[in-house]
Amino acid sequence: MAVRGADELLSEAERQELLDIEAALTRIAVGQFGRCERCGGAMGRHRLRAIPEARFCMTCSALGR
Repeated sequence: MAVRGADELLSEAERQELLDIEAALTRIAVGQFGRCERCGGAMGRHRLRAIPEARFCMTCSALGR
């Protein structure tokens, strides 16, 4: 049996979550964490506590991607 890489063992949902977390870490590094990618407004503490890797504020999230 061949040894598979850790990324091959992840489901598609897990891969996407990992990408979302890596993107959040990049936003932290460049000083954009906590800002909505669509409108630029503040995300809100409660949203970030619930979904730290969120890219959009509640309003923009409701509008869809």
